[in-house]
Amino acid sequence: MDERPVLDYGRPERRNGTNVPLPIALAIIAVATVLLWVVIGPGGHSHSREKANQIKCASNLRQIGQSMQLYAQDNGGLFPPNLQTLAGTQPIGLDAMVCPSSPDTKPPNTASIGSPSGCSYIYVGADLTSKADPDCILALEDPDNHGLTGGNVLFADGHVEFLDLPAIQLILLQLNAGRNPPASLTPTLSQAAAEQDYQTNWKSRMPQLKSGVWRIPTTQPSTTPQ
Repeated sequence: MDERPVLDYGRPERRNGTNVPLPIALAIIAVATVLLWVVIGPGGHSHSREKANQIKCASNLRQIGQSMQLYAQDNGGLFPPNLQTLAGTQPIGLDAMVCPSSPDTKPPNTASIGSPSGCSYIYVGADLTSKADPDCILALEDPDNHGLTGGNVLFADGHVEFLDLPAIQLILLQLNAGRNPPASLTPTLSQAAAEQDYQTNWKSRMPQLKSGVWRIPTTQPSTTPQ
């Protein structure tokens, strides 16, 4: 007949050292909490939410880029003159016009995309075509959407990239000088200088740029609608 194992009814602290005294356990928990705080940071949840918003924002611009290509297929290769026309002719949701990190709100109709609060993106695709240089900028966002850390940029080849603020400011300066595609994406400004440049030269212009069409002189190929 098999013998049953002997049960140990002794106090936990007397069992072969398998029980951790309460003060040590509390100390371990405290250290783990501190380490977790260091890794995640006091704004860990908000940081995760912001990263998710950046991804959703990039998805918005990719949808805009895909819709622009569909529009071009039906219009002799020309991109739409503005985002209102794009949204009015292509199956793209109006919520794609708004970055979730911005204070903007989903426009109730296509006409409302022309209001500063109804669009988070600066459209520069007017007068460009589907044959444009892949490095041409089609749209970008107000970098203040993401607390001046940077912003998403839609390129003519359809890809979207999140660039830091100095790179965004360099793009804005080159677009303003009539260079599309930009000659360089290698920033020359520091983060602090880029923030100062934004506050001084761009912040007040953003409502106008987001609600209208920024026509940039370009030497990119154009076609005539058939």
